[in-house]
Amino acid sequence: MERIAEQLKSTTAHFTDRNNRLPAASRIEEFAINNGISRSQAYKEIAAGRLIARKVAGRTIILPEDEQSWRDSLPKLQPRAA
Repeated sequence: MERIAEQLKSTTAHFTDRNNRLPAASRIEEFAINNGISRSQAYKEIAAGRLIARKVAGRTIILPEDEQSWRDSLPKLQPRAA
């Protein structure tokens, strides 16, 4: 996973906003690393309709607002009774 993270650092410029401040979109690999899940789990979330993804130039990307919506939709854990 660290190797993938290093590779992503060198290629994230493709999907940054014009001011180069924040990523405008994440590739599946970036999304998975940033959210602590596997690539296959990310694709499962897309297939289940819980995560919105888009295709551009043969790549699957996740927009920041779709990533946030996905996070917001995750179930909250209830406190365990003592």
